[in-house]
Amino acid sequence: MQWSEVIVTIDEEGKEAAANMFHELGAGGVVIEDPGVIQRYRSEGWEYEDLPLPTREGKVIVRGYFPLDSSLRDRLQAISAYMERILAALPSIEGVVECRQLGEEDWVGGWKRYYRTRKVGRGLVIKPVWEYYEPAPHELVIEIDPGMAFGTGSHPTTTMCLLALEELITGGERVFDIGTGSGILAIAAAKLGAAFVKGVDCDPVAVSSARANVAQNGVENRVCIHLGDLLTGFKGQAHIIVANLTADVIMELAGQLPPFLLPAGRAILGGIVSDRSDQVQEALLAAGLSTSVCRTQDDWSMFIVKGK
Repeated sequence: MQWSEVIVTIDEEGKEAAANMFHELGAGGVVIEDPGVIQRYRSEGWEYEDLPLPTREGKVIVRGYFPLDSSLRDRLQAISAYMERILAALPSIEGVVECRQLGEEDWVGGWKRYYRTRKVGRGLVIKPVWEYYEPAPHELVIEIDPGMAFGTGSHPTTTMCLLALEELITGGERVFDIGTGSGILAIAAAKLGAAFVKGVDCDPVAVSSARANVAQNGVENRVCIHLGDLLTGFKGQAHIIVANLTADVIMELAGQLPPFLLPAGRAILGGIVSDRSDQVQEALLAAGLSTSVCRTQDDWSMFIVKGK
């Protein structure tokens, strides 16, 4: 498959808005090259010496990858319009958009340089399958090869959902994962002690990737992944529903959640740009779901809501 790499060079203040733009438009992978973050990782002893720093002083580079297909022209137009809105909302910053064509080998090699083993919370370790890591006795290692599916554990939205799962799962829970992507949250739930996890995604590529990752982590006996849209195909009720999506999809999902959530259950809802959090909260309240926790990281928000 041929890919188009869209490169946004932007001031640090606009990096999350640019990354969110790519996620909203369905990018098959997003990379943020932030000099400050790379330098911090290096100072902490992580092996990031081979990563280049953006050449424009004070700038961050955000890369999004899209299939070179019939929808690319519309996506590029949407990117142009989205960037105009970002720059209008943040008039003090500058942003430049470039685009180039890549083969699949170049695409894979390009973004994998930025995906390294990392620790999340008390004991979760997210490790790409191509790296070696010797875990401590208390650590739970999740091996992920995201392929063309979103979900490496490095994005703030995924990190917050992982932390919430670590907090809420005590053992024996039934978990639904809506928009499973690479399957990282479903696998984490199983490794933390959930008895049954069902994940769904509307993208066949994501479903294939998630199933492979489930097998890689040896949790096939407790995790099943299927192709579908939101809660289509689900039966019964869950102790925990996790949905790391977008603000618009969370608002669409809100009214569907109550029948699938046990009265004492919780829904972990991530992928929400912070300036949309009020709208999302209104939709949740209208669906009869009360927020027990709202957390933020960078420019992203996550809600944990109670069942009815």
